[in-house]
Amino acid sequence: MRRAKRTAELKAELKLLTETAMLTRNSLNESAVSYEQDFCPFCGRARNKRKLGDRTFYAQCDCEENRAAVEEWSKLLEREKDLTESVKRLREELERQEAEARKLLEESDLGRRFRDRTFETFREEDFPEAYRTALEYAENFESNEGEGLLFTGTPGTGKTHLAAAIANRVMTEFGEPVRFGGFVDLLEKVKRAFGTDEDVIRQLSEARLLVIDDLGKERRTEWSDSILYQVINRRYENYLPVVITTNEDMGDLERNIGAATLSRLIETCKGVRMEGKDHRKEKLK
Repeated sequence: MRRAKRTAELKAELKLLTETAMLTRNSLNESAVSYEQDFCPFCGRARNKRKLGDRTFYAQCDCEENRAAVEEWSKLLEREKDLTESVKRLREELERQEAEARKLLEESDLGRRFRDRTFETFREEDFPEAYRTALEYAENFESNEGEGLLFTGTPGTGKTHLAAAIANRVMTEFGEPVRFGGFVDLLEKVKRAFGTDEDVIRQLSEARLLVIDDLGKERRTEWSDSILYQVINRRYENYLPVVITTNEDMGDLERNIGAATLSRLIETCKGVRMEGKDHRKEKLK
């Protein structure tokens, strides 16, 4: 079951159980059963007085009506206990899910700006085909067997927005781990956290989805080129998808990342072209 659907069901169930528990407690409080009255509210007979420490109470009457009321009160009490325990379990499960969601988000390297980039905030009318392709990709991610997306085109058209929307949907809907960022930035962050080159390769190779933003733009080194190829190749071999955004044409991209790496990406990624006005520049007008 999708994480988002399960979370919604848990919240609905928790709300219902909480309300039911409250009604049950009210019924207990309003019950005719009382240990503080000196007479039976049903037959009117006097009750025997009892003391427990410094507390005084009155024994229950054995008339038929009072026995029935006591039995019903006992059932309500058990029901209230069961409901309270169920509410506690549901809250704990929701807290676990929320903690897991926070952990996924923190480990994704998705910056604060891009955590707000969703399909709902994208201007679909600008690039309807790209929008539908990205949305369909995210919605069907559960059955994905290694197919990626390669967003190309001019700057400021929303390529990164759609890539981030996919990453956010994959984490929130499916609870799958994602890595997101410029490749060199990802390398540096992972290397600081884990140390060795093999750890870097493993972390970026094993995430369920890897999103590389602005591929080909960053400075190249022999080390980063080698790591990039190994990461892409391992993901290729293990049917793990990659989503790429780039402003480079295929010729420049090949020169920047190497023919072998680009060949793997072309084989496994569906191309999504986004050519148009730079929306960032439009804000300056």
